[in-house]
Amino acid sequence: NPSLTFVELVQHLTNPVYNPSPATQPANSPLSVHKQAFYSTSSCVSALALNCATETEYQAVITQLLDNLRGTDMSCSVRLFGLLTLGGIGKHRDLSEHADLQDVIMTSFNSPTEEVKSAASYALGNVSVGNLNLYLPMILSEIKNNPKRQYLLLHSLKEIITSMSDEEDNVNLLKTYVPDMWN
Repeated sequence: NPSLTFVELVQHLTNPVYNPSPATQPANSPLSVHKQAFYSTSSCVSALALNCATETEYQAVITQLLDNLRGTDMSCSVRLFGLLTLGGIGKHRDLSEHADLQDVIMTSFNSPTEEVKSAASYALGNVSVGNLNLYLPMILSEIKNNPKRQYLLLHSLKEIITSMSDEEDNVNLLKTYVPDMWN
């Protein structure tokens, strides 16, 4: 419908995540939709927030995603969607103005659900692309000092390297961190 507002379109896209029904929920799964649907929906919402939203609408999306991740009673599906969407947005826009973003994402590494842990790793890597100087040193430090999370943090590092390998300026910026990566 061409007359949908940004908010209405996002609500339509995310309704299966926030309001699951037996019709959308895969059999024998705690998730509200098929795993691939989270990636597709989060990509759509990220693109809409980055390209179609007013600044107020954009900030409202970020605030809602962070509030959902801070909440202790949120479903695995809502957490998964929130992390994937923040990663999709953070890859293209610096989110460091949200002071607790790193802590919110890192807390998701403690989830009992592997999908949420993986999404947190993806989110941390992609959010780091938006502000490499802030997040990459922290990731490298955590890789050294936190062996229990090393696999997830290495996945975050892979996301950074993969995302930044497409342009010479990005590669040159990454090169400044290579000595830290090998130590």
